[in-house]
Amino acid sequence: MRNGLERGVALLRYSLLLLVALWAMPAWSSPGPKFPCSASQPPDEAIANCTKDLKGKLNPDERVMALRIRANAYLRAKSYAQALADMDAALRLAPGDAKSLQERAAIYVVSKKYDQARADCGQIFQAEPNNWACLVLEGDIEIAQKDYPKAEKDYARAIASDPDKERGYLGRALALSRQGKYSLAIADDEALLKLQPDNVRAAVNLSYNHLQRYEAEDAIQFANRALQLDPKSSGAYEDRGKANFLMGNSAQAISDYQQAAQLSPKETTPHTGLARVYSAQHDYEKALAECDVAQGLNPESSYPSVMRAVIYGDMGDMDKAMTQANAAIAADKASGDAYRVRGNIEFARQQWANAADDYKKASELQPEGAYPAIWHFLAVARGGGDGKAELQAALAALTSADWPVPAGLMYIGKETPQQLLADANSTSDYRARELKCEANFYIGQLDLLAGRAAEAREDFRRSVETGVEGFLEFRQAKIELKNLP
Repeated sequence: MRNGLERGVALLRYSLLLLVALWAMPAWSSPGPKFPCSASQPPDEAIANCTKDLKGKLNPDERVMALRIRANAYLRAKSYAQALADMDAALRLAPGDAKSLQERAAIYVVSKKYDQARADCGQIFQAEPNNWACLVLEGDIEIAQKDYPKAEKDYARAIASDPDKERGYLGRALALSRQGKYSLAIADDEALLKLQPDNVRAAVNLSYNHLQRYEAEDAIQFANRALQLDPKSSGAYEDRGKANFLMGNSAQAISDYQQAAQLSPKETTPHTGLARVYSAQHDYEKALAECDVAQGLNPESSYPSVMRAVIYGDMGDMDKAMTQANAAIAADKASGDAYRVRGNIEFARQQWANAADDYKKASELQPEGAYPAIWHFLAVARGGGDGKAELQAALAALTSADWPVPAGLMYIGKETPQQLLADANSTSDYRARELKCEANFYIGQLDLLAGRAAEAREDFRRSVETGVEGFLEFRQAKIELKNLP
């Protein structure tokens, strides 16, 4: 299991801004042929021209349109207060106008004023219960509030309302991905790419979601497709960097991350990605320096501290690792990554109760398939508890039986270690090594729980022999070998 990096919220925000921009573009993009105000202009130009038009003689309909276009320009310039002021003025001139309500609701969402957005959409739903735009906005609000199952349902309604628009697919794929339903997310992205073969975001999302399933070759395929469509897609370079890291292609991974950092100089995740590669190469000084760069770009972000915790863990300095994990949680108590990493440190220290609590919290904040449930079970069981009923319930709630579900089934007696090793197979050499690393580690845990220390030692040795240094199971197997007599 790897630590995930989040790009989904940024992608959603970008999509939302684009959506509002498109709403503000009527068939004719200015209040009239004699007016310079146009939604197709850059923000500063549109604001200046619309302001000039609004000082002139416009009829009420033209004035509403000029206000809407200027609001759109303010939105694109991230001047949300001015955008809302213009939309308020437009609605005073045309009370109840559906387009204006939709646009104001979208600006409210970007401004994180969710109650006001829902109030505007509530007016629209009274006349049009399946209004596509407001269904999408409801989904966006639920994503922001981490209510992913409800977001999934609203985006599904949006797709049913208009199956030819991309935002429903992009939103539902994100909601599914956040629930660990990567296969279903991939299906939505594939449907969108079939509908719109040149959709860069669908290709990037496919790369990202294949990565969550550890399908690095597929991830590279879709990252390459995204880069063919848009050679400046930093997200595609970033995903390709992660995939190359997984496959052991460190030099290419570094090159991809550096390209992503160059294309998006204000983004932190290319630098934390570089940190992960350097740490795996045992170049800890470079790894920590990249975390410092990331922190400088976003001082409020918790993820550089998460990555420092991973790096110090790689160095074997668990005290510093714990300090960084605690700092990450202090910076963002809603970070599933932070709790998960702290749980990993506590597991390595054999602080079973603390690890179980942190794994459970991580799972609640950021579900990712079967892994959180399995690690929570292991912490409970290593601490002398049972945990099987809770694990069984968690596995039953999953929509996919993909790996690592078979490992969970082994712990509740529904699969044997021999079957698990047979399941840990792939036509891809790198993927086969990853699966063997995890399978042997999980079997080693089963042997430890049964008091079979000698057998566990051999299991952990085989896990380490795979050389999959980027995996948690590899690192924990090394620690278990040190702890065993």
